Amino acid sequence: TDIRTELKDCGGAGGGADPLAEAGEARQEYGVTLQRLEARTGLDALILAGGHEAFASLNPREFPARFADPEAVVVLDVKSFWDRRTMAGLGLAYWRL
Repeated sequence: TDIRTELKDCGGAGGGADPLAEAGEARQEYGVTLQRLEARTGLDALILAGGHEAFASLNPREFPARFADPEAVVVLDVKSFWDRRTMAGLGLAYWRL
């Protein structure tokens, strides 16, 4: 939620996707409306803040189709979940902590 707060303070908007979280609890506890990541489109950035194995099924090659500008894909990987070389090889702007 710290990331969401910082983005909101800078004028950003966003939602959440977590296949292991309970949607009602996330909404009540954090004010986050969860959606399936597959349902999210028109993104300006994708921030992966969890390292769940459930995210392993995501295919980074499909990320551009979810972005408002498929030529400007920005991925922030807080948990260093994906391989840096793989992401760079896909031409994605990729940062990880």
